[in-house]
Amino acid sequence: MCAVVIAPAHLAVVRQALTALRMPGQRRLHMDHERDRRRRLILDRIAELPIRANVYQQPGQPIHARTANLWAADAIAWTYGAGRDWRRRIWHLLAVRPGQRETRAPTVR
Repeated sequence: MCAVVIAPAHLAVVRQALTALRMPGQRRLHMDHERDRRRRLILDRIAELPIRANVYQQPGQPIHARTANLWAADAIAWTYGAGRDWRRRIWHLLAVRPGQRETRAPTVR
């Protein structure tokens, strides 16, 4: 599992650079569908961007670990977005990073 971190000030630049890498008719970049030459080009461009990546590994079969991570990530993202009591339930799982607006546990009303 990989999470890419982009500072809000760089978001527009990164989005524009990644969009420019799509071929005509492509809706997104997906490394599985690219040839090695194109993969190298894409990775060279990404390496120049102002981003950081956190890679998380979990023991076990990759597909099972990835599925579990995606399900948990989806549930936590939904819960955080829903706010109020929902967010309170997962607050202890969250790492507060510089630049985030949330700096304290939410209050339930």
